[in-house]
Amino acid sequence: MNREKSLVMVVCFVMIFCIVTPFRVLCAGETSDYVHYRLGVKYKNEKKLELAIEEFRKVLAAYPDNYNTYMHLAEIREYQGQYRLAIFNLKKAITYNPGWGKAQKLLSSLYAKDGQYQNAIKELQEYHQVCDPEERDSIQFQIERLVTLVKYGGREDKAGEAKASEPAKSQKENAVTGAKKAAADVELALVKTTRRTGKAVARDNPAAEKEFLLGVSAYGEAVSSQNTQLYEQALLHLRNTLKMQPEHAGAFYYAALIRRRNGQNQMAKINFEKALAYPDLGYNAHFYLGKIYGEEKQYKEAIAQLSAYSAKTDYEPGKREAQSLIERYTAAYNAMHEDTLKVDIQAIGREDMHREISKVPEEAAFTPLEVRIDSLLYLSIVDTLTEPGQAMLAGVKSFKDAQFDEAIENFKKVLISYPSGDVAARCVYDIGVSYMKLKNYSAAESKFQQVSERHHSHPLAAQSLFLKALSYYERHEPEQAEKLFRKFIQEHKGHAWYGKAYEKLGDAYTDLMQDKKAVDAFTAAAESPKSPVDGVYALYKLGNAYKKIGNSARAIEAFQKAIMVGEKSAVFERIPDSYYRIADHYYQEKDYAKALDYYQKVTRKYPAYQDTPWGLFQIASIYKNTKKYDKAIVEFKELIKAYPDDYWARQAEWKLEDAVWEYEYRAVLK
Repeated sequence: MNREKSLVMVVCFVMIFCIVTPFRVLCAGETSDYVHYRLGVKYKNEKKLELAIEEFRKVLAAYPDNYNTYMHLAEIREYQGQYRLAIFNLKKAITYNPGWGKAQKLLSSLYAKDGQYQNAIKELQEYHQVCDPEERDSIQFQIERLVTLVKYGGREDKAGEAKASEPAKSQKENAVTGAKKAAADVELALVKTTRRTGKAVARDNPAAEKEFLLGVSAYGEAVSSQNTQLYEQALLHLRNTLKMQPEHAGAFYYAALIRRRNGQNQMAKINFEKALAYPDLGYNAHFYLGKIYGEEKQYKEAIAQLSAYSAKTDYEPGKREAQSLIERYTAAYNAMHEDTLKVDIQAIGREDMHREISKVPEEAAFTPLEVRIDSLLYLSIVDTLTEPGQAMLAGVKSFKDAQFDEAIENFKKVLISYPSGDVAARCVYDIGVSYMKLKNYSAAESKFQQVSERHHSHPLAAQSLFLKALSYYERHEPEQAEKLFRKFIQEHKGHAWYGKAYEKLGDAYTDLMQDKKAVDAFTAAAESPKSPVDGVYALYKLGNAYKKIGNSARAIEAFQKAIMVGEKSAVFERIPDSYYRIADHYYQEKDYAKALDYYQKVTRKYPAYQDTPWGLFQIASIYKNTKKYDKAIVEFKELIKAYPDDYWARQAEWKLEDAVWEYEYRAVLK
């Protein structure tokens, strides 16, 4: 009986504890402990750091698992230059909040600042496996930069784990020490780079090489932190390098990478061409040039650059991607020249009609023809059986041969003979299109404005307004582009480019960081696409926009629609990306069944896609995380065999060892 009473009392006590404890914690959170936390944040923002530390310690006395408090303390210690105390606090934060990306990145940064490069690399490698796909390139770049520091410019950590009780230096002492250490790292990297490469360049001008290393370091920091302002700092160092050593190919290479990231493709192209002589990475410039030329629809040049890259690199995934692009651009180039033949064929066997039409006075209307270049840019000419049509064909031919300056001169010659009317409107329009291909957006905008003003009732006036807006967007003036795209939408609701205008309006809103407006614009674009390709692009951009505003459910829905539309219409651009966006989301949410389904689909359907090694790595990781070790081992081995030189194959090697060990000792682990 007494035993039963005791049991009842224990049960009652547990129930009361479960009810009262959350209430007590809630009340505490709303009273003294919450006040201490808010005071700590307030003092931290006011740079009253010792007072902030004291308040945060009071919070931890009540709630030792409050990971946000540990993060605040780590940030304070970093500001004070007490990196080992910061590391201690960050490790506590991650213990109580595993997988916290912000904490992992900061921890890696602090390890690097403290000279513990191996720990920094390990932390980033772990984060790289679960980070957002948009971050992967920047995280990978940071890993490679740290590896380079370990090999050539830094020091391996020999001190072991940091002790939180280490005597703290003053903020001023740490700042001075940090500055000296950074300078020493650059100097050491410079000396070792010179010895390693044997380049006369580094020995002849060490000051230039020092500026170069500072520029590369700033670029790496910008990529890893996603702080775009640091790109300007990197460019400043690279400009200083070129002032001291005008032909420094490495400086051109990293300047080109920055221009490419900023969307300044014309400047990137110029810099990449000058970077081809860069001994370390110059061959990669061929790849970037190939992609830029391909985006510009200059397929002949793109194919040449990608072929040069394939011949020089031993990186197999890069070769596969280059070959895939070469095949795509070859098909596009052939299709483009087939269009030219169709225009020429119309003149064959119709001499009688030609003679009759040639008798018509110049003021008479001519039958218009379109020579399509891509979904937005096309040349507009009159019937090629007429004299002005024949004259305009010379400009068309030059344009098709990518001789855009020559095309402009040919169209200007026609304009001299036909200074007004329909022919003049089409010549001015075609000159504007040619300037667009030359990336001379200011001159293009002037020509499209001329069509709108002098030929406002002409059918090309609407396209001219659209392309004028596009020229502003390409000049990185999204405010003006946004106004003009809205004007086009209001005035030309039935136009074939109506849906595309909404898509470009969404791009402008994205650049202006007005993400909710971008969602509305991309939604409208997806509802009224001119073609399946336009529909896929609009849906893909809509998914990214929803992701930016934190609406994952709608983002997944948009990506799924993009996949459905694309695969139904044999459109494959942005389809693999959509699969990976969905799969990565489910993986981060630990919904492994859905993630596995999408990773398997995309790797099987699109095996030549550049992210296939990543997809295979994730499949194996899912099996490992769900304790299906035998399947994980098979998948890791298949990845290593298929892509031996890929980064993810190297990661798979040590993951494989873990999987084998866990498989062998699974009974013990249970």
